Amino acid sequence: MEPLKQKLRSTTGGKILDVATGTGGFIMDLVDAFHSYRHAVGIDSSQKLINFAKDKANGENIQFKVMNAEKLAFKDDIFDTVAVRHSLHHFRSATSVLAEMKRVLKVGGLFIICEAIQDKKAKVPNPHVAIHHWFAEIDRANGISHNEMLTWREIVALAQTLNLRGLELFEHSEPKSNSDHKNILDAFAQKCDVYVDRIKENPKLKHLVNKSAQLKNALYNSNFSWGPDVYILGWK
Repeated sequence: MEPLKQKLRSTTGGKILDVATGTGGFIMDLVDAFHSYRHAVGIDSSQKLINFAKDKANGENIQFKVMNAEKLAFKDDIFDTVAVRHSLHHFRSATSVLAEMKRVLKVGGLFIICEAIQDKKAKVPNPHVAIHHWFAEIDRANGISHNEMLTWREIVALAQTLNLRGLELFEHSEPKSNSDHKNILDAFAQKCDVYVDRIKENPKLKHLVNKSAQLKNALYNSNFSWGPDVYILGWK
């Protein structure tokens, strides 16, 4: 996030839209990063997450709404900034979501994409990526849209379909925190247990249940680090 903050520090966000806002973390980062902003809206398909975001929001002129990202309930050309983070691989049609975001963005407005990526050619799989893909397998088995992380090439190809001006791309990995390292590993392990609970009664998914122990073992016996994020900035 730090490189993005440096780029936004001297500019105004105007009216901001954060798509798939979840618990509101990215929208709070954005209003913090911009020199100023007029109004911010976070949308998500989950009422539970929207309620959580409303409870923890600590900025002025910030709204949260339940909404389908593939059919945004906004008029054309009304936002100065549109953004999406860590969510494109969750959508059934990422291209539809991006097209909707561009539709509601003003001419000259800023488009921000942040997505965690995977390296399919890596000799040693990143435990963070491996666990995330296991989560995605379980979600899909339960009828929830959740695909594998995109590659660098795939995310760039998606961005290029938008025909934005002045496209900027950069990669950033959050530094490993030695002080929080054990807490991070424990949190991932606990989340593994939550996912196992969702499928343990289904005999057809026993292979996914059995994979949990292997993934947790790799997690605690590796030099864990966050997978890299790709940031893409462009102007309509």
